Amino acid sequence: MTGGIYRVVGGRCYRGHQPGDLFEAKIEHRAEARAIGRGDIELVERIRFTVQPGSYNLPKGWLTTGRVSDG
Repeated sequence: MTGGIYRVVGGRCYRGHQPGDLFEAKIEHRAEARAIGRGDIELVERIRFTVQPGSYNLPKGWLTTGRVSDG
């Protein structure tokens, strides 16, 4: 999944972020284009969201057996 790092450049808040704020988000491409076109935000950097190995654990008790289903 791709998204971006954005800066609020307009004179009003954008999705709860204050002018001057940097934020990470996945914004649908047409909504992103409209917001950039209006001068509300600017794209600082395109990023790819991923889950890194070891960065996520299943909730306690989620797995109750040692078996893994074949599908």
